[in-house]
Amino acid sequence: MTGLPGLSTIQKLRYFLAGVFPALSNSGGAVFARWLQRYPRIADLSDRARTSAVGVSVRRLTSTFVLGSYAAEDMDWAKLPNEAAPVLRIAIVAAAVLCLTVPLTVLWIWPALSAQAITGAAEPPVAGWSVVLWLVALSLAWSCLLLGTAAANRIVFLPSVAMFLYFSAVMVAALPKSWWSLLAPAQAALAVVYSGTRLGRLRWAALREVATAIAAGALIAALAIVVIPTAPWYRGRLVSAALSFGAPLGLGLTWIARRLRQRQSAPAPALRSDVVVAVTVCTHLLLLASLAVRGGLTIPAGGIRTLSIQMTGYLWPLYLFVGAGVVFKVLRRTHTVQSVAQTLLPSPLFVSLTFAVLVAATLVPWVEPVLLTPAGPWPAALSGAASGVYRATSWLWASQLMRYTMATMKWVLLASLIVAAWMLVRRRLTSSTMAGILFIVAVVGFGVFEYHFQLNGFGRSPRNSALSLLIFSALVLWLVHKTVLKHVFSSSRWWPQAARVALYAALLMFVLLPIHARVAMHDRAVSNEIFLYLFTGVINFGVPYYLYLFATRRFAQMPLSPSSALGLFCLGGVLAVPLIIADKSVLAGSVSAAWSAAHAQAQGVLAGQPVLQDRGFFPAAWIVIRGVLAIGGVLLVAWVVQQRVRDNALAPAAVACAVIAVAAGVACFSNRGVELPLLPQRVVYFIAPLGSSSIVDASLVARQLSFLLPALLLALAFTGSRGRTLRIAGVAGAITLHVFINLIWPLREVWLRSSGAMFSIAGAALVLLFFLAAALCRRLDQVLLRRSDDSAGPVIEPGSLLTWAELCVAGAVLLIAFAAVGSYKAYAQRLAVRRIPGTAFELRVPAPWSAAEEDAGVAVFSRPSWTDTRPSLRAELRSHTPDSTRALLRDVALEAAQHLANFEAKGLETLERYYPGALALDYRYLQRAGDESMSALGTIALAPMPNGRALILTVVHAPSEPERRWDVLRVLQKLPR
Repeated sequence: MTGLPGLSTIQKLRYFLAGVFPALSNSGGAVFARWLQRYPRIADLSDRARTSAVGVSVRRLTSTFVLGSYAAEDMDWAKLPNEAAPVLRIAIVAAAVLCLTVPLTVLWIWPALSAQAITGAAEPPVAGWSVVLWLVALSLAWSCLLLGTAAANRIVFLPSVAMFLYFSAVMVAALPKSWWSLLAPAQAALAVVYSGTRLGRLRWAALREVATAIAAGALIAALAIVVIPTAPWYRGRLVSAALSFGAPLGLGLTWIARRLRQRQSAPAPALRSDVVVAVTVCTHLLLLASLAVRGGLTIPAGGIRTLSIQMTGYLWPLYLFVGAGVVFKVLRRTHTVQSVAQTLLPSPLFVSLTFAVLVAATLVPWVEPVLLTPAGPWPAALSGAASGVYRATSWLWASQLMRYTMATMKWVLLASLIVAAWMLVRRRLTSSTMAGILFIVAVVGFGVFEYHFQLNGFGRSPRNSALSLLIFSALVLWLVHKTVLKHVFSSSRWWPQAARVALYAALLMFVLLPIHARVAMHDRAVSNEIFLYLFTGVINFGVPYYLYLFATRRFAQMPLSPSSALGLFCLGGVLAVPLIIADKSVLAGSVSAAWSAAHAQAQGVLAGQPVLQDRGFFPAAWIVIRGVLAIGGVLLVAWVVQQRVRDNALAPAAVACAVIAVAAGVACFSNRGVELPLLPQRVVYFIAPLGSSSIVDASLVARQLSFLLPALLLALAFTGSRGRTLRIAGVAGAITLHVFINLIWPLREVWLRSSGAMFSIAGAALVLLFFLAAALCRRLDQVLLRRSDDSAGPVIEPGSLLTWAELCVAGAVLLIAFAAVGSYKAYAQRLAVRRIPGTAFELRVPAPWSAAEEDAGVAVFSRPSWTDTRPSLRAELRSHTPDSTRALLRDVALEAAQHLANFEAKGLETLERYYPGALALDYRYLQRAGDESMSALGTIALAPMPNGRALILTVVHAPSEPERRWDVLRVLQKLPR
C-alpha cells in the first residue's frame, strides 16, 4: 500500500530540500545520458524506445506516479531579498529535519520521559531528544510569526503578539514565578521595535504606530506582571497596572524605533530580518531552557503538547484550501492513466475493453443485494452465479469500508452503464467519451470512498508504521509547501516579500511541529484529523474551486483573482457570525438569554462538568426570515461586486463566481467556527456555530446544499439576460429553495431517516446540483473568449458526454424516479396505531412494525429485515416520579445487560427536542447466530407520561439499519403532550 505513493512522496521531499541543496535535484538521468554517448547503437535504440508510443506512455506514467516533475516548484533565490534568503533556508532545513525524524520518535526513545507527566495519560515514554527538537522548532515558529507580521501590517501584528503572549503565559504558569519569564515579554518588545522600523514610513503611520505600540505595551506589561515574583502586589489591579506600565512602555519602544530609523542614511530597513530572527530564536530558547532547568523537560513539553493540539485546529482553514486542490491532483493522475490507455490501444479495442470492464464493475456491487434477498424471487442459476462472483471477490466484501462504498457506487455504476449503452446505441461511444465516463466514475468513486473513510476515521485506532509516518508527514509538508510557495515570491505593500518569507517559515513550523510532537506522544488521531480537514476542504470549497479551474480554461482574463475569491469566501464566514448569534437568540428567547447560556457553557467546561444542552428546532417563521437575511447578504455582496466590475466584459462571470464563493463561505463557517484562543470563553461559545460537526455527515451536506443550490440559481440569474423579471424570479427561487431545505432539515429529520425518504431527497438534490452546475457552465460558454488545451489539466464538464437535450431528459427522469421512490417509502412507512395490551394507551408507530408478543402492559413488535438481526421494538409502561427519570433508565439498562452478551453502554442523550423530559441510552452487544457472533445495536428511550407513568421504548437492530433508531424518535414525536 505504501510502495509507489511512498516513493513519489520521497521524491517530493527530495525536491523540497533541493531548494537549499541543489545537488539533490540531480538524478541518474544525466549520468545515464553520458554513458549512452559512449555507445551510439544503444543510444539510438534508447531514443527509438523513448519516442515510441509505448515509451512516451511509460515515461508519462513514471513521471506522474513515481519520479514526478516538480520544475514549477523550483525556488528562484535571486528574487528574494538578501535578508530573507537565510530565513527561508533555515526554515526548509528545520522542516525537513522535523519530517525525517518523525519515524524515529517511535523507534528511538532516548532519554525516556514520562508520558504521564506530559500528557496526563498512561502512554509509552516520550523521546527526550524529540522534546529538545520541539523547543528549537517552537522558538523558530514564534520568532518568524512575530517578525513576519511585524514587517507586514499592524492589523495582523497585534493579534500575533497577543497569541504569542497567551501561549507563553500558559507555558510558564506550570512553575512558580521567576524573573526568567521576562524573556517572553522581552521578545515581544523586540518585535514591536522591529515593526516600528519597518512600518514607520507609511502614510498616517505615526498615529497607528503609537496606538499599536500602546496596545502591545499593555499586553506585554500584563504578562510581565503576572509571571514575576511581585505578581501578588497587583492582585485585583492587573488591568489598571497593565495600562499604567504599558502606555509608557509602548511609547518608549516607539521612540527607540524612530531613533533607529533616523540613523538610516538610505530607505533600507533598519534591522535585517535574519539577524532579528536569530536574536529572537535565542531569546525564546533561553526562556524554554530556563523552564527545563527549573522543572525538567516535561514542563515545556506539556505546554507544547497543548499548543500542538490546538494549533492543528487553528490551521483547519489552511488544510481546507489544500484539500480542495488535492482532489484535482488526483483527477489529473486519473486523466493521465486514461490518456495513456487510449494511446496504447486502438480505439475499437479500447472501447470494447472499457465497456466490458464497466459492465463487470456494475454487476459486482449488485451481487450482495441478490444474496441478501430471499431466494424465492430469483432463479437458482442467478443465485448460483451471484454466489460465485461473491466468492471470487471476497477480498472486496471483507472490508467494511468497501462494503459501504460499493453500496453507494452500485447506483453510480448503473447510471454510467446506462449512459454508455445509450451512446453505444446512438453510435457516439468513442474512446474519448468512454474515457470521460470512466473518469467521472473514478471521481465519484474517490469521493464516496473518502466520505466513508473519514466518516468512520475516528472510530479506528490505526497502528502506524515508521514508514507510513514518514510518508504522511512528508505528504503534508509537500502539500502545504506547494500551496503556499507561489505566494512567497511575490510582494505587495501590505505583504512585503521579507514578511512573506518569515510567515512561510512560521507556517512550516506550525504544521510540522504538531505532527512531530503528537506522533512522539503516541497520538494516533493526528493523521485522521488532518486527512479529515483535507477532505472537508473538498466539501466546503470544492464548488468555488471548480469554477475557478473552469474559468481558467475558458477565459483569457480571469473574472476574479484567486485572492479576491478567497476574500469573498472569508467574507461569507463574517456574514455567518450574526446569523449564528440570531439563531441562538431565537432558540433561547432573547439575546441576553443566549449570552447567559454561553456563560453557563463556559463555566461548565472550566468546572469539568459540560452543560448538556438540547438545541431544539427553529420556528418556521424564523426559518423564513433567516433565509431572506442569508440570501439577502449574499445578494448584497453580489451587487457590490457587480458595481465594481460592471465595465468589464466578464462582469456576469465575476458576479457568478462571487455569489458562489460567498455562499460557500457562509455554509462552511455556519458549521465550523474559527478557533479564537484570545477571546473570553463565553464569547467563543456565544459565536460558535450551532450543531458544529467535525465529520462529513448528513447535516453538513444539507447545509452545503441549502446554500450552493440557491447560489447556483442566483448565478444563473446574474449571467442571463439583463431582464429584471429573470433576476427577480431567480432571487425568489433561491430564497424559496433555501427555506425549503431548512424546513425539512433538521425539522423533519426524524421522518426523513425513519421512512428512508432522506436518500431519495438527497439524490434529487444532487441531481439538481449537477444540472444547475451544467446550466451555469453552458451559460458561461456564451461569454467564451478562449479554450485552452489539455495541458491545463482535466476539469469535469457537465454535459460534455450528453447533449443538452439528453441531459435535460435524463435529469427529469431521475427527478421523477427519486420522487416516486421517496413517495413509495413515505407511504410504506406511514404511521399506524398500535395498542399496549392491558391498557388504553395507544402508540403511533411505522406500519411495518407488527405485533410479535403481547403481555399486560408490554408490547413487542417486529418488522421484516434483510439482515440476520431481526429488528424488535418493545414498548412498556412503568410507574414513574418526576425526579426518577435517570434512575429508572439506569434500572432498565441494568436489566437488559443481564440478558445480553458483552453489553456496552455508549452514552446518555437528552431527547428534549422530541418529547419533554425524554432521555435515551444507546448500547452495543453481541448476538449469537448459530456458531457465529455478530454485533447488534440497541436504544432505550424513556419518556415521562402524565399520571405518574413512563413509557419505555427499546429497539434492537443491526448496525446496517440505523434507521430503526429513528423509528423510536418518530414514535416519541407523536406521543400526546
